[in-house]
Amino acid sequence: MDPLTHGALGAAVAGLVTGKDKDMRAPAVGALAGALPDIDIIPTLFLGPMSQLDLHRGLTHSLLFAALISPILGFILYRLNGKQAVPHGFTAWSLIVLLGILSHILLDCFTSYGTRIFLPFSDYRVAWGTIAVVDPLFSLPVILAALSLFLFRQNDAVGKRVLHAGLSLGLVYCAATVLNKEHIDSVFRRSLADQDIRFTRLMTTPMPFTNFLWVGIAEGDHYFYTGYYSNLDGRDTILFTQDRKNHEYIREISGHDRVRKLISFAREFYTIDAEEGTLIFNDLRYGSLAAGGGAEKQYIFSYAITNNGGNPEIIRRVRSRLSPETLLMLFKRIAGVQ
Repeated sequence: MDPLTHGALGAAVAGLVTGKDKDMRAPAVGALAGALPDIDIIPTLFLGPMSQLDLHRGLTHSLLFAALISPILGFILYRLNGKQAVPHGFTAWSLIVLLGILSHILLDCFTSYGTRIFLPFSDYRVAWGTIAVVDPLFSLPVILAALSLFLFRQNDAVGKRVLHAGLSLGLVYCAATVLNKEHIDSVFRRSLADQDIRFTRLMTTPMPFTNFLWVGIAEGDHYFYTGYYSNLDGRDTILFTQDRKNHEYIREISGHDRVRKLISFAREFYTIDAEEGTLIFNDLRYGSLAAGGGAEKQYIFSYAITNNGGNPEIIRRVRSRLSPETLLMLFKRIAGVQ
């Protein structure tokens, strides 16, 4: 999820902890705690493209990190005279930090990226895939809840109602995405069966900015079958395109550490294209920003791999730019225009 939403959620949760307290230091700390796990993005700005797979949503997104850093920061805040801002001092500050970090971790688990909450004991990526990384329908009520702490400082009753309403709407919407995913999965499975498409795995995930438009990727023996479905579509028949896996293209380097990380990151939903002596690794999980509109496929995660005698060089390709034409195509597809 985007940093603004994480910060707003952390601030709103801090507002719940402190109740009617008008001191703004607690929500400010909650906002910083809500954004804190994404500090792991900073090293990736100076390292290679593969560093993002190693670092982002890694240790700073783990439950162990939350448990260890919360009392440390809570003690520092308490020693900085924080006990005047929040009742119970150290305990309250630690709880604010802990809940802010946990809100970030939990929210990230609802996306499809994959969050390694069990590090360093397990590298497993939790990815429930019910909500997009950017979804205004979730973000706006949460941001409103956070703003209420600052805008209604002189009117506790109104501020409290707005805070509770914003968080409640966000919670209800998040729960609705889980139910919607169950419905979407059933639509995809039924459409695959109707078209006699045999598959071993199915993955569905919402497209950016919405929970109404979804991409589904079904894995067959030699092909991946990709389709798009909007809750606003007038019919449940999904048109699937097939992409040959071509996994044999990287067979000789598939055991290399960097390539294995790519495959694991994509949860094995990937295709390989050959392009002028370079292999193109396409992560299919987020679909194409063209959303089946007939334009050139634009994958959010796509990498160029050069073998180099068994020591592969991997460079992330920048192909998924949101042009006005792409956005228009995406929003038309959300509206059910095929």
